[in-house]
Parts: sequence; C-alpha cells; structure tokens
Amino acid sequence: MDDDGHVEVPEDVADLAFEHGLGTPIREYRYSGNLRMSARDVNTAINPWVAALGPVVLVLAALTHGWVSWAGLALGLPLSIIFARQVWEHRRRLRLRRLYQYSGGLVIVMGDLHPEVVAWDEVDDYDHTVDHIDGHEARLLGTPAERTYHSHYILTTARVPVEIHSEFHDTGPLAEAIEAAVLPGIIRSYRDRFEAGEELEFGDLRIGPTGIGTGPTGTVPWSEVDRIEVEDGLAVYRIGVDTPVIEVDADHLDHLPAVEAILTEASSQEDASR
Repeated sequence: MDDDGHVEVPEDVADLAFEHGLGTPIREYRYSGNLRMSARDVNTAINPWVAALGPVVLVLAALTHGWVSWAGLALGLPLSIIFARQVWEHRRRLRLRRLYQYSGGLVIVMGDLHPEVVAWDEVDDYDHTVDHIDGHEARLLGTPAERTYHSHYILTTARVPVEIHSEFHDTGPLAEAIEAAVLPGIIRSYRDRFEAGEELEFGDLRIGPTGIGTGPTGTVPWSEVDRIEVEDGLAVYRIGVDTPVIEVDADHLDHLPAVEAILTEASSQEDASR
C-alpha cells in the first residue's frame, strides 16, 4: 500500500481478481512469520538457532588443529548447510507469500503455488482457531501485536477448506472483513433451517424446535427455560432453579452471533405459542 492508501497489486493477481469479480482491492497482508516457522518446511528436527551454531563451529574449527578441527568441520558443515536452507526459505516466504483482500473476497498467494481465490459469496462457513505455540496459547486474532498466531478456516460452497494461516501480519481487519461478509449469510441459513424444524448444532450446543441442550445434559424444553445468559460462554436456567442446568464454555461454541440470533428466534416463537 502506497502513501495515498492505494494497494499495489501484481498484474497476475489483479487479472485473477477481475476474472472472479472480486471488486476493489482493500489491503495487502505480508508474511511475518519468524525463522522457526519458515524452517518447518526445510527441517522439522533441528531448531534454526541450533543450526545457526554451524557457522560458529566452522570458524572455531578453522582456528584449531588436529582431530578437533576435523570434528568441528564434520559437525559445523551440515549444520551450516541446514541453517542456510532455513534462512533461504524464510527469505523466500517474505518475498512470495501475500494475501490480497478485495471488497468481494481474497486472493491468496503462497509461494510457488497457483494463487487461490475465495469470493465472499461462495463461502458458507468459517472458523477461527487459536494456534498453540510451544505449549502456550498464542495471542488472539485481531490484537495489535506485530504477529498474530490465529488461523481462518474458510469453507466454500463446494466444501473445500481453505486455510489462511497466522503467518501474515496483523490480520485483525481481515477477521472483521470475513465476519462482515460471511456471517450474515450464515445467520440466514441457520434461521431458515431452524424455522424448517431442524435441530442445529453449534459446537457442543444443540438448539431445536423442542428445546436447548447438549449431549451430556440432555434437552431443556423451551417451556421450562427461565433465561439464557451469553457471556464468556452460555448458561441455561430452568424455571425455579437458581443454578444453571446447562453450561457451555465459549471454546465449545461455534458462531456465537448465530447462536444469539437463533435464541432470539426461538424466544419469539415461544412467545407466539403462549
């Protein structure tokens, strides 16, 4: 993006976006993964910081003599080659990996692969999944951190999953764009299915024409539901019971905005039936 806010798009990407009717370019996302992330495509067994010792060992080998020098050469040369390949892969990713966000969708450029096109009107589902780095939960998508480790799994109408990995810089605006473009259609789909009498699943939660529940707890009929609280998860209270009879953690709920929309729909239907 230049100083005037114009997104500079390669000609092949622009042609592809025009061919699929993606509209106006909005933003470019560049690769921002670290060296270790890049090294996974080269060698998954050796940490790049361990491989970086190779050149150091080679220098020490050159300053010594005898078997120590030969041992240093035998150890340092393979590590140096691995480290050089890891650095090369990292530079290649920095140069070639890009996301181009358009008003009507995305063009995903992943190195030597043919660019992937995802039009918003083709998407019928999506999921945001937190990655875990070295056993620690990474920062959530959309934070102002320089790097976020969060993935979007986009499913097209052909049920072909497209993963947008967390390697890209500051994908918060992209998360907002996905929700703004895709979520209304998802909510409409859930509403239509609910009105047709289908039981819907939102992760562990089930909402149907007869009531709300989970597999372990069973279903609470709508006529027995006192209230439902949605905050950091979901809690269902039965009439005359002070503690929730159903609790679902937020991590086990899918598409919370859609859940809230269906709960409003269910409440309206219950009020109309009284």
